[in-house]
Amino acid sequence: MSAPVAPLAEAGEQRTEDLAAHEARAAVRRLVTGWFDAWDAGDLGAAAAAFVADGTFVDPAGRTSRGGDVAAGLAAWRAWEPVSLTWVSNEQVEVAPGALTAAGTWLWLSASMMRGGTTAAWSGGDLRVEARSTPAGWRLSVLAFDDRYRTPYGAGWLAEPHAAAGPPGPAAVPRAPGAVAGAIATEGLDAPPLPRPAPDTADRRADALAAEADVRAVVAGYLHGAEVGADVAALAGWWLADGTYHPDDATPVRGHAAIAAALAAERAAVSSWICPVTSEWIEVDGERAHVRCRDLWTAEREGEARWLAHAYRIALRREGGTWRFEDVRRIRVLDCTYRDGWDRAHGQGGAG
Repeated sequence: MSAPVAPLAEAGEQRTEDLAAHEARAAVRRLVTGWFDAWDAGDLGAAAAAFVADGTFVDPAGRTSRGGDVAAGLAAWRAWEPVSLTWVSNEQVEVAPGALTAAGTWLWLSASMMRGGTTAAWSGGDLRVEARSTPAGWRLSVLAFDDRYRTPYGAGWLAEPHAAAGPPGPAAVPRAPGAVAGAIATEGLDAPPLPRPAPDTADRRADALAAEADVRAVVAGYLHGAEVGADVAALAGWWLADGTYHPDDATPVRGHAAIAAALAAERAAVSSWICPVTSEWIEVDGERAHVRCRDLWTAEREGEARWLAHAYRIALRREGGTWRFEDVRRIRVLDCTYRDGWDRAHGQGGAG
């Protein structure tokens, strides 16, 4: 039996006593999720540019780089772990009085290729962030990882919960994303553009914050409906009449009937047990909004247990107080068997 689809969110009436603090919190959220878009795409220039000049980077092995050494620290870790796909969640951000600095914590989870690209691994832990408002926008003053576990995929976190994260040697040359045989794809994970200037009046600023909350509810509600098996015709109604859907980088389809058919085809091919949505980046510009987020599935296809993950690039438009999808692009970034993992290039199986 299909689960009911939650109603589309209406434009909120949220008003705040401290708009600057809420805006700072939203900006730090975009900063962190945008950083991981750049990092997973291998854009070390963008990752380094997100720091202030005297910033600090602590890699998952605990090695600390500061100031002018941050770029080298990022490069050293990227050489040891040349391919990664990261999800961040459990956000907590506190904004200091004056809304010029903020500090936050997240949990992070990564599917990666470590040891110079020779070993598929799961890892996860705590992320500590300090950020500062600058004339160029919000930038990182501290980005510190702490591993809770790091384990080779084939061994699992009981057999080898804390694989050594040693310093990369001369042979640890970053591998191109394609060298992982398509099991982890980084195309489409480029860093989002910097946000546009904030609205110029208190009412418009409050409306932008309320709209961001509404957009988050719409995206989460739709993806929940898609996960639990809501009626595909009802799900297609979350698009505008002339909206477009790009299913897993396939030929895009337009209009409610075609979108419903594409959703039905996806459901017939793959089912999921759970599909958390993380790493949200939301920008509102008047009556339009842009969203980036990621999912991670425990899934089944043709009787086989799989890991699947997607990156979403979503454009929405508000009409009559209701947000609907204008364009949704779903990018498959991870597709491998549960048994074998993503390191097909080294005998671990991979995308089928």
